[in-house]
Amino acid sequence: MNMKPFDQNPLVIGTAGHIDHGKTTLVKTLTGIDTDRLKEEKERGISIELGFAYKKFVMSSGASFYVHLIDVPGHEKFIRQMIRGAGGIECVLFIVSADEGIMPQTREHVEICELLSIPQAIIVMTKCDNVSSDWIEKTKNEIKIYFSQTKYSNATIVETDAITGKGIENLKQILFEISQKMVLKNRAVLPTYFSIDRVFSLKGFGTIVTGTLLFGSIKLGQELVSSGTNSQKKTVRTKIKHLKVHDQSYESISALSRVAINVANIDVSLLSKG
Repeated sequence: MNMKPFDQNPLVIGTAGHIDHGKTTLVKTLTGIDTDRLKEEKERGISIELGFAYKKFVMSSGASFYVHLIDVPGHEKFIRQMIRGAGGIECVLFIVSADEGIMPQTREHVEICELLSIPQAIIVMTKCDNVSSDWIEKTKNEIKIYFSQTKYSNATIVETDAITGKGIENLKQILFEISQKMVLKNRAVLPTYFSIDRVFSLKGFGTIVTGTLLFGSIKLGQELVSSGTNSQKKTVRTKIKHLKVHDQSYESISALSRVAINVANIDVSLLSKG
């Protein structure tokens, strides 16, 4: 068990885009993790809840960096999940399939990311092996025209195909360059603020919340106060029993990080997403 302070300083990225444009498949190709974990997601072939993945990438130069990735649903019925997952994202991957181009949820997700002031973006064209080179150029021109009117007008366009692996190494290189240029904000000195995106109970542990530690730092035994956003409108206090980042235990964690917190003596009904 790793009980040292968490010191990875990961790049937190998220996916966004129209339903069935290949977000989850791209995430699996990048990280090896299938973020569609629910039975209904498998049966319907779409993402319903937020998915999470992580990866330590080692470049050919020997340099390495960590990515924490949030895979959000693209369907319009699940737009709340998309907004909930966007907190803390430092770079968004706008997924646009080469065969369909810009679609309604593409536009909607771009507008949300602009409102949330997500600072950086990469436009990932997926399914490029499904269409001709002429069609790819047509879609790329459509993408350039649309994004020229947004705050992401300078975003790099990467042609990929998650099945064949086309463009994946190029995408990793761009992510590495972004990670190296990140201006490290001293979030750890600010008051602790943790945005919850999942609340559940686990046998033998009790209540667990997962989400993004946006500001401040947390450690084992520290007291946390909920904001009273649950259905009972109660503000409650609890203590941290256990801290994990992607299946690894730590004694302390600083922002910005994806975290799972095992909290003491509090029922799941007293905590809510948000």
